[in-house]
Amino acid sequence: MKKHVLSLTLAFMLLPLAACSGLGKQANLGQEFSLAIGQSVTIPSEKMTIEFIAVTADSRCPSGAQCIWAGEAECTINISLNKNEQTVTLIQPGGGSSVSTKIEGYSLSFILNPYPQLGQQIENRDYRLVLTINKS
Repeated sequence: MKKHVLSLTLAFMLLPLAACSGLGKQANLGQEFSLAIGQSVTIPSEKMTIEFIAVTADSRCPSGAQCIWAGEAECTINISLNKNEQTVTLIQPGGGSSVSTKIEGYSLSFILNPYPQLGQQIENRDYRLVLTINKS
């Protein structure tokens, strides 16, 4: 009997964690959200899902360095809209300001964080893609 009570207690304690990780994030149009590599967000009103796949390049000039070129960062995302999927490469120039692009009648504003610092390497697990999506 004690084993069953302990098992049920543990199951109820872990249930919220499983629910959060299994359902993914949700957002609304115009709402800023942040994704780590491998995470996705759904915008239910638009039947849209966006997954942050990878940072494929990051040559942005680090803060504290003097560079001839500001560099750029490239991110790959998957967009599923009305059951149609496409892979998109987002390019952010160095300098740390957000960028906008238009895709399928939507405007995506994005910025890749963190911005590189002189002498510090960014691990894949530390990248966050901050997005805001609006109808254009």
